[in-house]
Order: sequence, then structure tokens, then C-alpha cells
Amino acid sequence: LKLTPAYKISNLDYSKKAAFSNVHDQYFIQSISLSEESTIMDFLNIDSKVNYDFCKGNSLFDFFLNPGASLNFAGFDFSLYLPLDFFATKNEDIPSVKSQFDFLYSAEIKKTFSLGEENKLSFFLNASRNITNPVFQQLYYDGGGGAGNPDLIPECSFSFYTGGDWKGKVEASIKPFLIFYKDKIGWVPGNGNNWRPENSGSSTNYGFDFSFDSAELFSFLKLKSNYSLCHAVLTTNESVYGKQIMYTPVHTLNSVLEFNPLELFKVSFIYNFTSKKYTSNDNTDFVPAQHYVDAKFDFKIKRAGLYLLWKNLLDFKYTEVSNYPGPGASVTLGGSFTY
Repeated sequence: LKLTPAYKISNLDYSKKAAFSNVHDQYFIQSISLSEESTIMDFLNIDSKVNYDFCKGNSLFDFFLNPGASLNFAGFDFSLYLPLDFFATKNEDIPSVKSQFDFLYSAEIKKTFSLGEENKLSFFLNASRNITNPVFQQLYYDGGGGAGNPDLIPECSFSFYTGGDWKGKVEASIKPFLIFYKDKIGWVPGNGNNWRPENSGSSTNYGFDFSFDSAELFSFLKLKSNYSLCHAVLTTNESVYGKQIMYTPVHTLNSVLEFNPLELFKVSFIYNFTSKKYTSNDNTDFVPAQHYVDAKFDFKIKRAGLYLLWKNLLDFKYTEVSNYPGPGASVTLGGSFTY
């Protein structure tokens, strides 16, 4: 049994200057949560989480219970989870409490083949029904650039994953997916470029995730890459039917090259690429594809460590959101000591 209590306080309005003189005017959210993980008889698992967010008469309560079982039969690994989700909100302008209760599921079958002493090949198939509840910011945001929407309802999806994994001196996996979304939540621009989250209807997402890790192929050189292909197509509202969901790129790539010629020194180069993203669901405007490179240098001597992180090494110009350029080159120096 493992219990993890947590308390968090955060500022919801990101538009004000970071000055101590503004602290009394900030829109603070307080969050209390308790997580639990337990295992019974080595095959029954129960995970749960209770979370309560509140601020200025607005509140959000979420309870998630995830009981499940895993077992091996006839050389196959089976798992079945039957989560329960309860979601409730209270708005300072509306005295009544709005709530929703959902039954979910996640089932998976997996088969692993051993090919020699070090190599393993696995295939799996997974189906699940999932719920994504709106967060406090989406419900009650009160600051520059937009406003929250207390009428949001949870986003529902039906997911199907399959694929295979190879583990050995080289590790790789490919996972095709098909996801049907209902009441999908997204921020959309309104009057005066003020943004507001809405349940935009339904969509179908399909594509695959691919990962590669050179693992133990070389002792001094490692390469890790993750690539995702995702067509997120709207399937409601004739005016945008078949269009890519705004700010959802089709292609994303992240690669890390680690060079460790000496035990005390390591250098890493991180490459990030994102294809163009449409800035509206009608796909008329977009921000262009972006890419940048980060570099990190790590030094370690016994119990002391020192690192230098150089973000956007080549100072590439790129845009994450329309009219908001990404940060340029920056350098961070840090250290650690273990005793």
C-alpha cells in the first residue's frame, strides 16, 4: 500500500508581471489531493486518486478509482481494469452542484517471444474507454487573453492500440492507434483574440507512435528517438468536417544523441521537430513547421555534479502559437551534491 498526499497553490493569471507588489492581486488556486496504490495477492491492483481544487467560490472535485487484475495464461499476458470516475463542479454564480459519473474499461492482451538469451519480441492489443475531465483553468480561468467556461463537460474517447516491441541490445517499438473522441475540449479564439475552451464535438485520431533506443549497442554513444504520426480529423460540423484539429501537428519528432567518452563527462544533443499547425479548425491559417536543437553538458566528480544546458543552441526562429514567437537561445548552469 502506498499513499501520496499533496497540497499545491498556484497562480491562474499568467498575464501579470512577476513582482512581489502584485501578489495580493493574484488569482490563487489551492489544490488538495491524495493518491493510493495497492496490490493484493500479486495480481489484483487498485489505484485511486481524490483531488479538490478551489478558489473564490469556484471548486472542482474529482474522484478516480481504478481496480484491475493481471494474469498469465497459456503464454499470454491478460489485464483488465474497470475504472470509475466521479466529477463535480460548483460555480460561484450558480449555487447548484454539477456532477457526472462514468464507468470505464481498459483491456489488453500481450504475447512475448524470447529469441535467444537477450532478445524479446512482444505483440499487444489494447482497447479502452477513457474520460478526460476539464481542469480548473479550463473551467474558471480569469485573466488576460481569455476566460474559462464553467459549462464544459468531460471529454470521452474510445481507444484502440496495437503493435510490437523489440528489446535487446537495440530497443524499438511501433504502436498504431485509432481513437474516437466525443465532446473534445479545446481552446478557441473569440472576440478581440480572447480565447475560451469549448467542447468542440467529435473527432477521429489515427496514426502510429515509433520509438528507437540504441540501448547497449555502443558503450559510449546512445541514440533515442520518438516519432509520432497523428491525423486528428474533425467529424462534426459540416463547415470543418474532415479538417485537422487546430494546433495538432501531424508529425512530431524528438531525438537525443548522448556521447559519453569519459566516465566523468557526458554531452547530449536534443533535436525537436514539429510540423505545421493550423491555427483554426477550418485550416485556413497555420504556424509553419519548427525545429530547434538543445545541448547539455554534464560533469560528475564523485559526489558533485555540474551541468550546462544550452536551449535552442543555434537560435532558430520558430512560433509555438500564432503571433507568439518561441524563446531564443538561453544558457542555464546548475549543480548537485550527494551525501
